[in-house]
Amino acid sequence: MVAWRPEYAAGVLVCARSTGRCLFVRRSDTGEWATPGGHIERGETSREAAAREFREETGHGVVPRGPGRVVDGYRLFFAESPREFHPRLDHEHTAFRWAKLAEPPEPLHPGLRALFCSRVERGGTFCP
Repeated sequence: MVAWRPEYAAGVLVCARSTGRCLFVRRSDTGEWATPGGHIERGETSREAAAREFREETGHGVVPRGPGRVVDGYRLFFAESPREFHPRLDHEHTAFRWAKLAEPPEPLHPGLRALFCSRVERGGTFCP
């Protein structure tokens, strides 16, 4: 069980309706695959931070949906895109990949894996 702490960061998992694949980005600091996201700035909601970080890190806008999932202070929202697109990566990422959730790129960021697996604890079926 992860101890509760205030949310400090947020991100967005974007999936393309046309293919069912989701966007992952490779972090330049660790080489791990994650979703676009980052720190919540003062006066900003986690949803606003997730949308801002996605735009800054990919050059594309999205509308985060639902309440999202929180693990260890990080809230992950979900969003859809009509189709896959080619993101304009910033200095924080070295590559991108569209992949099925059941087959995410490896190495997957441990925090993202924990978020995916938290769904299983709540009755879901996915844990890479």
